[in-house]
Amino acid sequence: MESEPSALAIALIILASLAGFSVIWIAVIWLLSVLSGWRALAINYGTTREFAGQMLRLQSGQMRWVGINRCLNIAADREGLYLSMLPIFAIFHAPLFVPWRDITATTKNKLIRKGTEFRLGRDPGVPLWLESRLAERLRQSSM
Repeated sequence: MESEPSALAIALIILASLAGFSVIWIAVIWLLSVLSGWRALAINYGTTREFAGQMLRLQSGQMRWVGINRCLNIAADREGLYLSMLPIFAIFHAPLFVPWRDITATTKNKLIRKGTEFRLGRDPGVPLWLESRLAERLRQSSM
């Protein structure tokens, strides 16, 4: 006859599962920050200041090979481009502020989606691809 697991065993299983999930979550977020180039940009462009203008929240884009879907906060003003992530992803994604002098932009379409690729930083820079509508809103904000 099998005995029922004790409350302590169940609590330990739950705690171990939560700890395992947390470790995996942190590792994945760290890996995405490295693969996207966000961590490299944070060395020179990390910021602690809050952006004063209109923030476009829950936006999507792509940095290098990493799709950023509905978790990117982005804004622009005359000085540059501000980027941050939703708090749940922010652990290895410090807010960034990249001045316009360190950004180049080119039209670059992906399959059937029209967009703009921003090169953030200097040689060679980290690519940030945004759909045309979002890029246009940022351009208007920067004027």
